[in-house]
Amino acid sequence: MKLFKKIKSELDQNIAQDKLKGDSEKINDNFSVKDLIDGKILVSKGFRKFLPLICFVWLLAFFYIYNRFEYDALDRQNKKLKEQQNILETDEILKLKESKMISLRSEVIKKLAENNSTLTEAKTSPIVIK
Repeated sequence: MKLFKKIKSELDQNIAQDKLKGDSEKINDNFSVKDLIDGKILVSKGFRKFLPLICFVWLLAFFYIYNRFEYDALDRQNKKLKEQQNILETDEILKLKESKMISLRSEVIKKLAENNSTLTEAKTSPIVIK
């Protein structure tokens, strides 16, 4: 418990000193490359003031880039699927045409003739039952 009291008293002293200083610490708007390399810019009041905003903007940029990559992947997959759909549609149309050609009366007669079948075309019309 004594340790916590000691830490609390040190924090209280630091807070009191900060209040006494007040706004005497100037915000330096002129940052040089040396300050950036040294890391002094990271501990300045001006930078610390905007740190939450910088983190938020960084987070938004990360999500924007991530979503863009996901969208591109989905777009590529969508294009592949549309291409496959077009191929399947043309195959279906060709099969439909072939099945219609095979079912024509003249084609059936030709197939029967090719197979030497004894079936022939009826010469009389079918009887209609009333």
